[in-house]
This record gives sequence, structure tokens and C-alpha cells, in this order.
Amino acid sequence: MVIKKNLPNIITLSRLAFTVVFVLFVYAVLYCNSINPQYFVSNAYIVICFFTIILSDIMDGHVARKMKLSTVFGAKLDLIVDLIYVIGTVGIFVCFDKLPAWFIIVLLCSYIQFLVTSKLLTRRVRTQPHIVFDKIGKTAANMTMLLPGVFVFRCMSVDYVLIMGMSAFLITSLFLASSVYRVSLVIKYFRAADE
Repeated sequence: MVIKKNLPNIITLSRLAFTVVFVLFVYAVLYCNSINPQYFVSNAYIVICFFTIILSDIMDGHVARKMKLSTVFGAKLDLIVDLIYVIGTVGIFVCFDKLPAWFIIVLLCSYIQFLVTSKLLTRRVRTQPHIVFDKIGKTAANMTMLLPGVFVFRCMSVDYVLIMGMSAFLITSLFLASSVYRVSLVIKYFRAADE
């Protein structure tokens, strides 16, 4: 009964465990290849971890809604685990010059802005969720979650570093658009309160 009640959170926490393993595998591949380009590390473990992470990200919310187990704690746990995954993977890519360093700053600022505007919007409109999503920000967040997949399937692309860099610019543009939208919502709600 306890496991069933906490199943969405267990799925989320399993994503955290797979994130640690995934980051270690990516680090091993990048480190070994930087020392000896001829060194071959099997990609199977990385592919399995990546798909498990993405699948668990989809499943935890689906299971919570289907079983009517959605909680504020579960939603916040999901956000924290997603942030750890994103910062962990992007951090490794930044360390090995596969992504620009400013991208980590963009991600952290976007996360903080998301939390602050969510807090302001839920306080203002007194909604239940405590977390307010917007379509543009959700798209950017999903693209960020999938970004390590470019590395996972690097054998299929001509220049995965170029693709990752272009993706970072696109994701940044989407996060900026989302930020403008969210700040305008906050201003609109507070102006409406003053009238």
C-alpha cells in the first residue's frame, strides 16, 4: 500500500539514480576520448540510461494523474530531479567544451525565474497547483531534457557539438520568450489587483 501510494515519487527518485549513472557514463566517454581518441566505450549503457530517464520523466506525472496521487511535493520533487539531470549533463558538456558555459547560467536563471513567477502567480490567482507552466517554457524544458540525446546518438550526426550549440541557442531563445510572457502575466495580474 505504501509503495502504491508513493509510486510516482519512487519513479521520480529512480530517475535521480539513473541521472547519476548517466552523468558518470558520459563523463567516462568524454574523458577517455579526450585522452585517447581511439578508446572505445560501449554506448549501450548510455542509451539505456538516457531512455530510462526520459521514460521516467513521462511516467511519473502520468502515473500520478492516472492514480490520482498528484501532490505539490511530487511536483516539486519532479522539478528538482529534472534540474539535477539538466545541470549535471550540461555541466559535463560544458567542462569538455561541448556546450558554451553561458548555457548553464541561462538554465539556472530560467529555473529561478520560473519558481519566482510561479509563486507570484499562484499567490495572486490562488490556484491549487503552486507551479504555473506555460507552453513556451515547457517546450524549452522538454528540449533541454532531450539535449543529451544529441550526444547519445552522436554517431548519427556529422557534428554533434555544432548541433548541441545550435540547440542551446534555440532553447535560450525559447526561455527568454517564456520569461517575457511570464513577467507580463505577473504585471497584468498585479495591475488588475490595483484597479
